[in-house]
Formats: sequence, structure tokens, C-alpha cells
Amino acid sequence: MGTLEKLARLAKYSIKGVTKEFDRNTLPWIDKATDADVDNFMAKNDFSSFPYDMKEKLNFWRKNGYVIFEKAIAKEWIDGFVRDFESFQENNENFDACVLVETPSEWTERGEFKAREVPTDVLKAKGIKVNDFYNISEIGKKVMLHPVLMGFLKAIFQDVPVGMQSLNFTYGSQQPAHMDFPYVVSGIPSHLAAAWIPLEDVKADSGPLFYYAGSHKMKKFNWGNGIIYHVRESYYTPVQFANWLEKNCKKNGYKKEVLLIEKGDVLIWHAALVHGGTVISNPEQTRKSYVCHYSTKQGLPGHRFAKNETPTEYKFGEGMCYEHPTLKKEENFYKDEITS
Repeated sequence: MGTLEKLARLAKYSIKGVTKEFDRNTLPWIDKATDADVDNFMAKNDFSSFPYDMKEKLNFWRKNGYVIFEKAIAKEWIDGFVRDFESFQENNENFDACVLVETPSEWTERGEFKAREVPTDVLKAKGIKVNDFYNISEIGKKVMLHPVLMGFLKAIFQDVPVGMQSLNFTYGSQQPAHMDFPYVVSGIPSHLAAAWIPLEDVKADSGPLFYYAGSHKMKKFNWGNGIIYHVRESYYTPVQFANWLEKNCKKNGYKKEVLLIEKGDVLIWHAALVHGGTVISNPEQTRKSYVCHYSTKQGLPGHRFAKNETPTEYKFGEGMCYEHPTLKKEENFYKDEITS
């Protein structure tokens, strides 16, 4: 594409009508700067059974764009999930689950593959992510829809939280700074949050997650076609996005924090929080992780791959998720053996 054509394209995308912020009409109450009243919200709702201080968590979320729930998930649940995932890695020839290869190797370039197509040693290597393992594992659903996570997300969204997708990886991602909502797209972009559930204690040399506290309040990046990234329509690239985020986080004085939490703790973050993965200083150190993205029943009334079909729902407490439309033979392959 020539320079004049690029300029013409950019001018086209600069016209009025391009979405540059979340729609205020569907914005979660807590994100409305002028009328988000946590005290009033607490007075109208009963959180006496919630095992943490909901008022403190909501105020912290509103200011910083994330919260941490220490010792939220029983280690027996985590261990059960890890057993399922390690069994999947050893017996991957039985599964069609999507595997993302992000680090080129002698085996392949970057791309998406079915688990059965990936050699077991590659599946365990760096730069590998497995999508939607919660569909295969019942305990994966149970962890994803944990009562603490669902209770907090329901308070934020005032709607039923829906487990939208998940990622599993063994080593740190080393991912550049980004926000989630341009890439993980809910029917309502602001109805999105994520949770990072460490499957082991996080070590400083494992390439831990970083984030810029408060950066969820920053103005949105205009890709040229709006705030959602499209490979063929967006004028700018993810690399340019990352550079813009780093520059503006520093310009606005947002503090960069590195997360070192333990197995059983949970980090939940805002769809617009700037975050990424630090450099792995010890190549042998793992950072076994379970990352879950959530929308709401209003934002995602059906599975993201079959939005026009009536979905099969799996409910757990106040949350839910959908059967995977292309993995029906693998759904709940691993049964939940955790009784507590």
C-alpha cells in the first residue's frame, strides 16, 4: 500500500461515527465516572455471605482496574485441574481442542492447530497456549465459575457472568502491553473481564504478569476503524498499539506493577487494563497459568462460535458457560472428582 493510499485510508477512518469509547448506555455502573456510587450500591445489596469485603474490593477495582482475592480457590481444586491438563498433554492425540503456537520452532511456524496434530513435546514447550480447556474438564468449569469470581463479576456487571473463553500455558507469555477488549470481543465490548489463576506459586524469574494500575481509565486507542482490532480493517498494528500504550501509561503516570501471587490466589482485571508478560529471566522456570475471560448473559447470549444457535448451558452457582459447538464429543471428557 502506497503512502497516498495509506493517508487516504486514515482520513477515511477519521470521519465522525467511528467508535472511540465504550457505549455509555451499556457501560457497567461502576465505570460511570459521574454516577458510580459504591456506598449507595452497597446499601441496596446484601453481600453478607461474600467471603471478602465487597465494598473495599469494588472501590479498589474502580480506582485501579483490578482486584486480587488471596487464597480464593482451594488447592485441591487447582491440583485436580492440573491433573486433567497434564493428562491432556500426555494424551493429546485424543483431542481436537485448539492449540495456539506463538513461538516458531523447527516443527512449525506460528498458527492454530488441533491438539492431536501437535507433538507432545511441542505441546509442553514455550509459546504454546491451549484454548477452552474448561470445555474438556469439569473441574475446569468449576474453577472458572468459582463462587468468589462469579460473586464479584455479578456485582460489577449486574448480570449473570458468562465464561467466554480460556487459555492455558506452561511458561510465561512475554506478551507486550495490551488491553483485552480489542482482541477478545464480547457482544458488548465493556461487558468483559478476565481472571488469571496461577496453577503454581509465581516466581520472579518466570516472566510474571505486569499491569499499569488505573490504566483502565485511559482513553481508548483508535485503530482507524474504531476501538476493536480487525486484521483487514485496522490501520494500525498490535505492535503500534503496544508502543502507544507504554508511552501513554508513562505520560499519565500510571504505575507499572509486577504480580507475584500464589497458587489459589486470583487476579481479576478490567477489560481495558493495560497488562502483559515480563521477560523470562530463567528459561527453565515455568509459570503454569489458567486465564479466563468473562462476559455477561446480555453481552454473550450464545457461544462466540455459534452466536445464532441456542446454546447448551452449564451453570455453577451464579455463573455459567456454554458447550463448545465444535468440541461436543470432548465436552466434560474429564469428570469432576473433587467433592469439597
